[in-house]
Amino acid sequence: MYTIGKFLGAGLFANVFRLKEYPLWCVKVSKWTNRKSTLEEQFAKAQILQRLGVPVPTFLGVYEVTFPSYFKKTIEKQYRRGEISWWRYWNLCRIKEGMKLGLVMETVESDLTLVSSRRVKYHFRKEISKVKAMGIKVSFDADSRENILWSQKQGKLYFIDFDFWRIPRKIINQ
Repeated sequence: MYTIGKFLGAGLFANVFRLKEYPLWCVKVSKWTNRKSTLEEQFAKAQILQRLGVPVPTFLGVYEVTFPSYFKKTIEKQYRRGEISWWRYWNLCRIKEGMKLGLVMETVESDLTLVSSRRVKYHFRKEISKVKAMGIKVSFDADSRENILWSQKQGKLYFIDFDFWRIPRKIINQ
């Protein structure tokens, strides 16, 4: 079991938090469901994509995570520092302390503002064409800046939201 730390970001269906015990790792926690099967499907998909050479973060698996009693104070500090908006703060404060399931993965320190849009688009097109050539159907919003990370240190693009990608059975069964 891991303890939730600082809020890192959010998508439509999940929030991402740093792990308190392991700052180089983070956890994706669903906003809507706490079903283990959904998270395990995402983990299996991540392993397949990684095996195929698709640039995705390293995933550890599905684990129980706990929102500590001081979680709201942590979020309040981030709000006061201007790290999160009032709307995000309000939504995060509604999370009840206690146990949830989360998908644990490596943290990719990303800042898309440090790189030109042309460079990101070039790398995205290059990687997505490889993915599509394998027969994988990507989601309509795969190119959204919320669904990719850019590691300036590694000069590499990572796909982080592939929940709605469809991988053909022939690839899954390899």
